Formats: sequence, C-alpha cells, structure tokens
Amino acid sequence: QIDYLGRQYPTLPATEGGLKRKVKPLVYLGEQEMAAYCTLNGIPYILDECPLARGAKSLFYKDVLNQIEGRSRGTKLAFLKGFYHQRERFRLPEERVVLHPCERCQYPTTAGICAVCRLKARMSGEVVPFLEVEDE
Repeated sequence: QIDYLGRQYPTLPATEGGLKRKVKPLVYLGEQEMAAYCTLNGIPYILDECPLARGAKSLFYKDVLNQIEGRSRGTKLAFLKGFYHQRERFRLPEERVVLHPCERCQYPTTAGICAVCRLKARMSGEVVPFLEVEDE
C-alpha cells in the first residue's frame, strides 16, 4: 500500500484543492497512554475492537507488535520514528497522490466518500459504493 504509506506523517500540508493542513499531535502515544489521556481529560473512549475487523491481518500484526513491545520496551516507538525518518522512500510523485475532500465530511480521501463515511453508511444499512474521484 505504497500510496497509503506515502501519506502517513504527523503533519500533512494544506493542498490547493482547499484541504486544510492536518496535524496529529498525539501520534506518538500508544493505546495505554491514549487511554490515560482520555481518562484524565474526561474523554469517553471504547476499549472494544471494531467488530468489522474480525479476521483482519492488522489485528495479527498488532498482536505481534505488542508481543515484541512486551519483551523489548520502546520497539514500537522506535519503529514508528524509523518509518517517519525513512518515509521519503514511500513518497510518490505528487501527481499520483491526489486527495479530495470527502463528499460528506470534507476529510481528505482518494475516493468520493472517505472510508469512515462509507463505514458509517454501511452500519446504518445504506449501500455506498467505493467511487474513485476523477482527476480534473
């Protein structure tokens, strides 16, 4: 998923298409730190895994990484920082990575409707096809 990897970073610049600069200030926090942050600030959060993720490879990878982290503290953070340091290897020419605002929520997406809005629609029984946006 080179396209996806090329867009992962704690800050993403604004685009000419009107997308605002995106900043992920809590990107270096793990699940336990995030839960503590939410608890201390009175922010409700869900502990359960997404029911639609059952059988997903990502859960296996998460489990393996958690096992490694349990035996060698700091491994996940070092991996993430190393990925960000090497991210230029994953970047694509700008003309290949075109993000557009989601038709529903305005979040940056490569499709007409972002994955979150498609998931919400699917959960409410609405059928929403995955539509690629035509480049102008």
